Amino acid sequence: MNNKTKIIGFLLAFIPVLGNSNFATSVLAETHTHNYINKHCECGSYLFEAEEGIIKGTNSSSGSTDGFVAEATSNNASHPTSNGKVVRNWGVIGNTITWKFNLNKEQKDTNIRLWVGAKSSDLKTSNLSISVNGVNATWKNSSVNTIGNYMFYFVGTEATLSFPKGNNELTIKNNSNINWNIDCLELEFDSSTSVNSFIDGEPLGTLDSEDGGSTSYTSSLKIEAEYATKIEGTIGNGSPSFLEEDDECSNGGCIANWGNEGDNIVTFKFESSNEVNSAIVKIAVAGSNEGVEYANTIIPRINGGSGGAAPFNRYPDVYGIDITSAGTWGAFNGWYSFVEISTPSIKLNKGTNTFELESFNGYSVNIDYIIIETSENTNFSYTNVDHGVGGKGGPITLEAEGAIIKGTSSDALGVDGMILDRQSSNPSVHETSGGKCVGNFGTVNNSITWTFKSNVDVSSFKLSLWVASAFSGGNINDVLSFKINGVEANFDQSLFPSYPGNDKWYNWEELTISNASINKGVNKIILTNISGSSFNIDCIHLEVPTSCIIRVDNIDVTSPTIGIIYFTSNVFETYENLEFTFEYEDDITEKEKLSISVKVYFEFGTSKQETVTSTNNKFKPTKIGTYTIIVTVKDEANNETSRKRNVVVAKEGKNKPNTPIIPDNPNGGVNVHNINKRVLGGWLTFAISLLISGGLIGYMVYKNKKRI
Repeated sequence: MNNKTKIIGFLLAFIPVLGNSNFATSVLAETHTHNYINKHCECGSYLFEAEEGIIKGTNSSSGSTDGFVAEATSNNASHPTSNGKVVRNWGVIGNTITWKFNLNKEQKDTNIRLWVGAKSSDLKTSNLSISVNGVNATWKNSSVNTIGNYMFYFVGTEATLSFPKGNNELTIKNNSNINWNIDCLELEFDSSTSVNSFIDGEPLGTLDSEDGGSTSYTSSLKIEAEYATKIEGTIGNGSPSFLEEDDECSNGGCIANWGNEGDNIVTFKFESSNEVNSAIVKIAVAGSNEGVEYANTIIPRINGGSGGAAPFNRYPDVYGIDITSAGTWGAFNGWYSFVEISTPSIKLNKGTNTFELESFNGYSVNIDYIIIETSENTNFSYTNVDHGVGGKGGPITLEAEGAIIKGTSSDALGVDGMILDRQSSNPSVHETSGGKCVGNFGTVNNSITWTFKSNVDVSSFKLSLWVASAFSGGNINDVLSFKINGVEANFDQSLFPSYPGNDKWYNWEELTISNASINKGVNKIILTNISGSSFNIDCIHLEVPTSCIIRVDNIDVTSPTIGIIYFTSNVFETYENLEFTFEYEDDITEKEKLSISVKVYFEFGTSKQETVTSTNNKFKPTKIGTYTIIVTVKDEANNETSRKRNVVVAKEGKNKPNTPIIPDNPNGGVNVHNINKRVLGGWLTFAISLLISGGLIGYMVYKNKKRI
């Protein structure tokens, strides 16, 4: 390379500097990729796994067996899941993760990086607080730009923290109901720093979490039979239902009236985070089939198998699971005296598995539950299907902290969320139910929603709302709205209690509705702060009769999801079909049972708004302008979601329909004589033009010759 070439090369390399003020920093700064061995990089940085922290709070999963810790694969290729596990189901206000560690020296202005994911984008970091030894710190960035609909797309958010020598506690806290997924935490200490556990001086990472630590795998899953995915066939014994209730059942209910018609199948669909080579299924059964092999009365199978006259259990490779070794029915001790029978070792798929029980030979069987077990590291999950049985009837207390809380904390310091651990100021009247309550509720439109299911209609029962005032009171109707199934309820009292003073912020008082009513099926009670007044809420108490069974678990409160509306057409002009598509799903309701509504509007929300006819997700625009597509999906619990997308049609299409010909005037009103005149006039104009042009050309030639 000669000197001239070198200079040119140098100048070309330097050109990007001119448009980038940060170029010098990016070139001169030493880049370093952490290489963690036993969670420690030679540069001094330490890696704290989220699943190895102390996890406290309320699990936000609808599945009662789902823990905080799960195996997960990152959707962000630049940040694979650390240690293969994450903390999930963490979407409740007040939930925390705490790491306790000991430092051999003080660390000032340490950069830390928390790797998080969520099913939202551009999340405010104020919804996730961080503190060191009880002192709150501030994130460098005001938001976290995650990728919507990717729960495990992990991105880093940073802060600068200082740590004293000795014992330290670093805590992150969920200040919202956003379901953050937490992967890990990086602390960039200097190279001379050593980190040990807070408690016993063992190297960092050897301690188990107090609530769902790194060694906590859900390797056993119990599913109540009354929550089976599907129960099929003929109901036996002339009964109206497959389901019965009894205190001897594990959850107060079981499958009964099953088997004697010989056409019954019960199906359980569950998820496994990993492929499992060896698992067993325990089945709790009861019946009057003394001396008969279990294998001749009930047929289990996993992930398929076919029907037919042959007993499935006798041909396990084709039909199902061989349980001939499970033994025979013993003496009959009652229809609710259950025993466990076990399958031999079976394999499970990663993802969805289907376990079925089929009746055989017409023997009556009651089924209480199944348990899937393995010694392998995996995580099972299951979505219960509530068929309306199980549980205890009679009065029930529904906690405020267990409901859906929406709004903004009124805590001026921004430290506490809205779920608080508080003792009652008047325990002789009312102890704080469950030791927790909802506070910092003094913001307009903050709301609490209790959703539950009743097995019967109930009218004229007493409902109690336990509250504590932090203001001077006033008319209840001016302070809050209290709706039962969309209807405003009237309290027996007219005035809201006043603050009694003397720091009695949790002096619980009772507001009553003596004539409350609920419906059979799903019910919703919504409390809304309409004034912005400060008051705390402990619980509601429903004084329903014993014939009424209230269930708060497995209620469908989640709305369906709708993906992006994609246009499949590549032509966006008038009088051309514009086609679109979208994906949708629900957590409980099967896809074919969802209600779908598609509406199209021209200039939506303006004075020019028009409804446009659409069929099979396509429509034909007739005007230039903006068209709006609104898709609405509703599930069986009437939860609904809408999604909107606009498209601009800016081009007039060529396929505009022709002006219709008038029946009695085939020339469309154009006179033939006029046409002839136009033709003649056109020829005359052409001839005159030629004469004029010829004259001009001749004159120009003459003038030119004269000049010469």
